[in-house]
Amino acid sequence: MAAVTIVHLPGTVPKCAMPKGSSGGQQDNRIGFETEVGPPIERPRATWVPEIYNISLPLITLQAFRDFKEWFESDLGWGVNAFVFKHPITGDDGVWKIMPTSPPYQVSKPLLNSTMPGFEQRKCIQISFTIMSINSAVPS
Repeated sequence: MAAVTIVHLPGTVPKCAMPKGSSGGQQDNRIGFETEVGPPIERPRATWVPEIYNISLPLITLQAFRDFKEWFESDLGWGVNAFVFKHPITGDDGVWKIMPTSPPYQVSKPLLNSTMPGFEQRKCIQISFTIMSINSAVPS
């Protein structure tokens, strides 16, 4: 197996998904073959199967969003590298990659008056993306 570059999220960005902000599961690992006589034969495609989840991070500040964007572009190599993240359901640490989509992550924020004092310190930005588990050990 080729070496995988694994990075960590910046300290200002949550390392877990919102408790009710995840959906997904394990990919189907079956492959089938038609036979000339009898039922089709099925077998596993591989000895390991990735899990894919659509997740939303807890709300973050504008500065944390800037940190996330910088991390995505530099450390994550625009989504090429893997990163340490808590499993969206079990909470166990694992290695994940952001799935290639366009855009690779979604950003939203509620309608707030950005001229109000303290706007940058408010947790009002939502980031969501799709992640896939990687069969790799979590670095210490």
